[in-house]
Amino acid sequence: METTKLPAKGDIKALNAVYERVTRADAPGPDVSGGAETLCRLIDEAVFNAQMYGLLALKLRGTPHERTLKRMAADERELERKLQADHLIMTGDTHPVPAAHPSAPYLLRTLGDQARRELARSRLPLPPLAELPSVSLRHVEELRNIIAKTVY
Repeated sequence: METTKLPAKGDIKALNAVYERVTRADAPGPDVSGGAETLCRLIDEAVFNAQMYGLLALKLRGTPHERTLKRMAADERELERKLQADHLIMTGDTHPVPAAHPSAPYLLRTLGDQARRELARSRLPLPPLAELPSVSLRHVEELRNIIAKTVY
């Protein structure tokens, strides 16, 4: 396909490549192999984390940490909504969320486990949502502060 070179300050080759990709049906699209599976795992983790933070807020009811944990649960629910939107755009369907509720028998161990889950999640290769690492790392710091104040 022949394209006319336009006088522009940008890279005309890149413009031509984009034009050809958009106008030709057989042009390859972005590689999303494995992206849907990663996205499903991240959605499941966001749902689990929201439930866990809600449960921990109940266990720490009446303390200054209750409000922090409730806000963290709201962050996770918002993240789950954004990930569901990305999943819908990527696959054409939403991801069913798990119905099981977590249990937190030991407060300090559960807080530590949750911080480790957040750290592991922040190291995953991410599909479209770029805000995830900052949300997770902020939660890790807040969990660390709660643990430090609870222990000492």
